[in-house]
Amino acid sequence: MENLAITDYGAIPNGLFHFKPPTSGRVSFDIEWSGVTSRQKVRNADPSQRFGGEFATTGTHASWKGWDASGALIFESSDDGQTSLFGQVGHEFNGAFFPG
Repeated sequence: MENLAITDYGAIPNGLFHFKPPTSGRVSFDIEWSGVTSRQKVRNADPSQRFGGEFATTGTHASWKGWDASGALIFESSDDGQTSLFGQVGHEFNGAFFPG
């Protein structure tokens, strides 16, 4: 995803409690999944839950950049020290889309 317009709250507390108005910003990010290490099928037919899906656990890597309203780069991720425990991709179904 490149050059995605976002609302920038500047910090998590401001995002939660809106101490000051947000500004506009932009982000670009890239996520790569690789090497399936396991596959899972999940099904919970409990009427209050009705959730299921098929999921693959993989390796993953992410990179991220963020710019403020003026276009100044305010954050760029670094591969140094980045550790990923796992990634997961899949197909989920729930609610009205939950099969019989």
